[in-house]
Amino acid sequence: MIDRMMRMGMGGSKAWGLALLLGLLPLLAVAQEPPTHTVAQGETLFSIARQYDLSVEELQRLNDLDGPTIRVGQELIVGAADKAAAGGTAGEEDAAMEEAAEAAEGPAPETPPAPGRYRLDADARLFSVARTLGVSVDTLVALNAETLRGRLQEGQELRVPATATAATTTTEHTVSAGENLTRIARQYDVSLEALREANSLRSDVLQVGQVLEVPGQQVAVELPEVFAEGPVLRYPRAFSGRLTASGAAYDPEAHTVSHPSLAFGTLVLLQHPATGQEVIAEVNDRGPLDDAYAMEVSHATAEALGIAQESARALTIYVLP
Repeated sequence: MIDRMMRMGMGGSKAWGLALLLGLLPLLAVAQEPPTHTVAQGETLFSIARQYDLSVEELQRLNDLDGPTIRVGQELIVGAADKAAAGGTAGEEDAAMEEAAEAAEGPAPETPPAPGRYRLDADARLFSVARTLGVSVDTLVALNAETLRGRLQEGQELRVPATATAATTTTEHTVSAGENLTRIARQYDVSLEALREANSLRSDVLQVGQVLEVPGQQVAVELPEVFAEGPVLRYPRAFSGRLTASGAAYDPEAHTVSHPSLAFGTLVLLQHPATGQEVIAEVNDRGPLDDAYAMEVSHATAEALGIAQESARALTIYVLP
């Protein structure tokens, strides 16, 4: 009898061990290599990020990129590694294993600070905002790729690096006897023009006890080289709905342009010297047919630039990374 019970017990142990093994099978996930993308001629971080439904920030983080520069033939990671479960999904057990692995590796590294916010003033320009905050233009574009399509509006909020928000703070200075505007500007390393503008001064005459707002120091920002200068055409309204060279239908209300050679998805900054307006638009078509013109612009792009006629004599064109 005892021998029979022992044999049953041993058999039970084997059955229990088999059940345990079967229960652990969902945890034995096989890690797959993360998906990658090989950079082709004319592609940018922005166009690749949009292709894989990522933000530019996410794409930079996945590939440890410090800036927007990429090269043809470079292999970029465009997603996290998948896990193929053998025999089913891991469920709660998988989460428990991940928590245990994280605990074994120690505390997670600190995440970078969340981007701050910058509220635009009237007649704000992208370059002037970048210069004020001490960040590059392409940084602002990367953080605001979607919302920057079009003319900047008063009250619009831009995402900016948290460290850049300090440059927008102001300091109060109470004028003492013998002080003048030039001396105060030198003391805080700001320009006379910035000091006058911050305090709406019509003259440089100051009163003892007068309180001045001293803006944060403006950091010089290197602007990209001018890509082209020349006249542009407006798309005819009759083109609405027609397919462009990129395969997308022409939308008069979208900020798009045509160009003979720039890659589809390239963002360009257009400035209209005559009106003082600027706008960011995306290349999605080939043209114009007339070599006398630098590009064609959509109805919305023309409106944002203040182009009332069928063409504008001269625009300044920058290509954004």
